[in-house]
Amino acid sequence: MAIPSLTLPSSVWTFAVGDPESAEQLARCYEVWKGIWQRTFAEVGERRGLASDSFLHAELCHSYWYNGEPVGSILLSEYHAAAPGLADLSAFRGWPPEFLVGLGIRRIKHFGVLSHLGVLEQFRKNHLTPSVSHALLEQAIIHSYRKATYDHLFMLVRNSRGVSKICQSLGGKVILSTNHHGEPSDVVHVNLKTFKL
Repeated sequence: MAIPSLTLPSSVWTFAVGDPESAEQLARCYEVWKGIWQRTFAEVGERRGLASDSFLHAELCHSYWYNGEPVGSILLSEYHAAAPGLADLSAFRGWPPEFLVGLGIRRIKHFGVLSHLGVLEQFRKNHLTPSVSHALLEQAIIHSYRKATYDHLFMLVRNSRGVSKICQSLGGKVILSTNHHGEPSDVVHVNLKTFKL
């Protein structure tokens, strides 16, 4: 895949994971997602490997397409804070324990989580303006703002990739900092009640 010389066209698509009408697109997104995350896990020394449940348990896949091919994606999942076993979900492995405790303190009952932001290396920020990561995060937040039945959106993001700064530029606030897979990371919160387009 050639690196584009100009800014990318706007081509972020949202697919419901499990939707039979989007099966072909989702299969292509999954293959790109899997490749990105296998390399990422190898970079940070994660030995447990990549399980497809992270992708398949998501409600939505926001994906960026270039020349008819997916080049990046981010997943959205919804949770209820009172659900039994929430703290044991693999989705929250590595999140600081204070996060789930904080939901009760903030009286948050239903929330969304954006996870597994991944972009093919040749399409990352240092090669393009505007960045694919920014476009994906913006689309995911705006989609939640317009359609979600919850008011709170959270992300656990590595600081080494600059994603925390992108989230903050889109209205997110860092509520916790932690070390995730050996890397400094932030838990970012977007309050959809106060979010402004």
